[in-house]
Amino acid sequence: QQQQQQQQQQQQQQQQQQQQQQQQQQQQQQQE
Repeated sequence: QQQQQQQQQQQQQQQQQQQQQQQQQQQQQQQE
């Protein structure tokens, strides 16, 4: 159970990072 929880947390973190990257890209495009 502990291992599974850790894996889930890692996945969530990765997803959050991806979302942040997408937002940054959008902002850059708007500025251009």
